[in-house]
Amino acid sequence: MGLKIQVLASGSKGNCIWICSERTQILIDAGLSGAEITRRLKKAGGNPRRLEGILVSHEHRDHVNSLGVLSRRYDLPVLINQDTLSSLPPKIAPFSQTFIFKTGNTFKFGDLHIHPFSIPHDASDPVGFIIKENNNSVGICTDLGMATKLVVNYLKSCNVLVLESNHDPDLLINGPYP
Repeated sequence: MGLKIQVLASGSKGNCIWICSERTQILIDAGLSGAEITRRLKKAGGNPRRLEGILVSHEHRDHVNSLGVLSRRYDLPVLINQDTLSSLPPKIAPFSQTFIFKTGNTFKFGDLHIHPFSIPHDASDPVGFIIKENNNSVGICTDLGMATKLVVNYLKSCNVLVLESNHDPDLLINGPYP
């Protein structure tokens, strides 16, 4: 089967990506409402009850808006690094379960090998992901303002790339984030 990738939402109003392998289905980020993610997932041919987890790139609201809701509703573990967990906006938690990963260390989830790596962004510990299943690999980076040498090094071996960016220097200087 290989990896199936479906971008359910991308942009400042919400981000969510559905990843499927032969045995494992996850979401990356949950930035829309739970109802809207569920609707879009079903429209794409998915079933939220078959999801096995939600992987989090960073703590900004457009990536975590319904993280707690979906985790509790479908009994999904949230896979997140400690700095991002500590920096989540109020009222996002609690979660059904939490799995803390360490940025830079590969971990296995179902039949997926997931490698979170640092990306430049104005968040606590923002990460991109390399997700591998057998000989297939996808690189995913959201809010990527600049591709550093580290980012390029990780992404160059991937079969598929999903990149999202809307880099605006004026917004960075004058926007709401520290």
